[in-house]
Amino acid sequence: MSLLLRRRALLALRKPLIPAAYQQVEYIESTGTQWIDTGFFPTNNTRVEIDVRFEVVDNAIPSDGAFGVYDEGNAFSINFGSDSGTRNTLFCWVNKSIAGGGTYVNFDAEHLLPTRNVLTLSNERVSYGLLSFELQKGNWTKLSKSLRLFGRLMLSGEENPIKRRMTLYQGKIYDDDILVRNFIPCYRKSDGAAGLYDTQGGVFYTNQGTGEFLKGGDI
Repeated sequence: MSLLLRRRALLALRKPLIPAAYQQVEYIESTGTQWIDTGFFPTNNTRVEIDVRFEVVDNAIPSDGAFGVYDEGNAFSINFGSDSGTRNTLFCWVNKSIAGGGTYVNFDAEHLLPTRNVLTLSNERVSYGLLSFELQKGNWTKLSKSLRLFGRLMLSGEENPIKRRMTLYQGKIYDDDILVRNFIPCYRKSDGAAGLYDTQGGVFYTNQGTGEFLKGGDI
């Protein structure tokens, strides 16, 4: 490879993921009042992956939603509950309403300590770090409400989701194994507003709740 081609290859590797009007950061962190509407409507072939760290209180994760949406008896959602404060339950609502019981799996509290891990949910499987569990696939095709991050939209249809505290390092949404959202934590340089820039659609997603996201160091 010529010197010129090598220089071009290096420049391509260094090309920023987001436009110059935004500054990429290590993460954004919610304080329990922020949330983001992804504008994406889950289908039977949706897969969500988030690189995340959850808040832990008294060896348990508080009962709140990480992401998701409920829609007329169907759901695509992750939320947490606890069992006597010593075990945590990762509820994976992929095909039933709250009243229907949902599909859930148990994680030992040690697996949910405040360390960074990748959480993945599809309509057939949930995984967190090295743990993976098969789920019963739902029979719906597409939900009519959009997926929320840092919270889950309730079955009641209220637009203000149940929110939770968590730190997000990156988020991805796939549909039919096609990447449709690639969320990069960043802030807008003009006003310092923190949010997620989607490199697939070229859209900056900002907080729809109250307060402001905390943000990590510049990258």
